[in-house]
Amino acid sequence: MDYNHINSFLGKFKEVLLKGEETREAVAIIISKNIGVEIVTKMIRIKSTTIYIDGSGMLKSEILMHKQSILRDIIKILPMSRFTDIR
Repeated sequence: MDYNHINSFLGKFKEVLLKGEETREAVAIIISKNIGVEIVTKMIRIKSTTIYIDGSGMLKSEILMHKQSILRDIIKILPMSRFTDIR
């Protein structure tokens, strides 16, 4: 019996569930790993394809310097995401 249609259907729910807290947590871990500063999920807001970080100017500058590697790692870990910018 072919269960591919069920996997496809459940895959849609997996994407929806990752959008919330789990996505922010994954993004926080990836950013922390790249810049060496702990980021908590409270500091992260996601709107459409942009990730917003609440923090000091120095923190934002550090994230900006590592922006491409952070986005690359996010795509590897969360392939369903379509993040294109970090601010």
